[in-house]
Amino acid sequence: MRGVPPQDLPPYLQYFTDPQMITESSTVHVSLDVDSVEFGKCRVFQRVHHKTVTITNYTKGRITAVWSDNPESVFTVLPVEMDIQPHKSASFRVNFSPRLPNQFYGSELECTTFYKSMRDTQLVSEDTLTASWCLPLYCTGETFEPGHEPYIPRYETDMTALLFPPAVMDQPVFRTLLLRNCGDTPMMFCFEDDPMGIFSVKPMMGVVHREVAVVMVRFLASQSRTYQFNLKCTLNTKHSLVFPCVAAVELPTAWLENENMLTFKQCSVGSVTKHRYGVRNTSRLPLQFEWRVPGITENVSVTPATGVILPNDTQYQTWSFAPQGEAVIRCSTTLNINHDKGSRKKMTLSVLGQGTTASLECLPKGVDFGVTVVGEVANETISLHNPYSCTAVYSLAVEYGHPEDCCR
Repeated sequence: MRGVPPQDLPPYLQYFTDPQMITESSTVHVSLDVDSVEFGKCRVFQRVHHKTVTITNYTKGRITAVWSDNPESVFTVLPVEMDIQPHKSASFRVNFSPRLPNQFYGSELECTTFYKSMRDTQLVSEDTLTASWCLPLYCTGETFEPGHEPYIPRYETDMTALLFPPAVMDQPVFRTLLLRNCGDTPMMFCFEDDPMGIFSVKPMMGVVHREVAVVMVRFLASQSRTYQFNLKCTLNTKHSLVFPCVAAVELPTAWLENENMLTFKQCSVGSVTKHRYGVRNTSRLPLQFEWRVPGITENVSVTPATGVILPNDTQYQTWSFAPQGEAVIRCSTTLNINHDKGSRKKMTLSVLGQGTTASLECLPKGVDFGVTVVGEVANETISLHNPYSCTAVYSLAVEYGHPEDCCR
């Protein structure tokens, strides 16, 4: 996610933040140029093997970098502690001193960085107190001599293929992979990079003892299509594994019933007619929608105007038409659909309605009850006829007056 400081990202995105992509224009505080160091094949009892890593201070204050110091570890860092000036970098030497031949070595080192003023709580107040930053570094190496083959790995995996959930353009989705070492000797694993950068793995390498390694695989693409990739992993430098990966980027798609047409039946002026209209989500992700009715069309409204439609689900909205005069109403309303934080797509719905004047005819136009005995009840039937195609709303009332008056 561009423009967002890594420390403000969700944990799963922070985990995949590439330190090599960090520049001086970024808003990060401290960075390590690499997250892993591979020493490869080394010889025992030779001079100490070493690599160099760099820590950069992007803050405006002096920081102190302190590496975890374990004298019994074959991986050490010199110097263990160093101050780094603002907007400056410092290099550290990572040493690998193997003690036994024909072994795999792997260990994670940590560097804790903090403002130098934070070394004493009396120098800061509660308002200026700042937490430290932790920079992990994973180191691997091996000491197998010529003529000695690495151990045959005994392993288990929780899956043989990775099927990713549907993704939004430029938004990552993740899958986890478990590597279990079933043997009594360490097992080294190493994943190959995707040359297109679509699929990423972290950690790329490591050494698993009698435990389980959790590997996270990320899918991130900027084009809408289906992607396939064979993720290759090498165990103990000899044994190869292949994990087929399948993922797809989904675009917001929907289906509007009646071929994107909504037609109201004729409605009398002053009354309201309603119609249920369905929108179906044809994608595999929840779809956010928003109806935009032109402001000049006060006769047409929709409820609800916004909402979420689940994948492969149809949601019905209630459209209302209340004509204010005798006229034919034609308008085009816009439906904006999008996935969460994804690109928007516009769809058009054509609305047609007609307002008219309605009247009723009474058949017969007059009713004669004749002579009726006092106390008796006389009944007559009348019929109301609507000669128009719209619905007429009416009410009946009786007015008493002269005998020539008729009931209405």
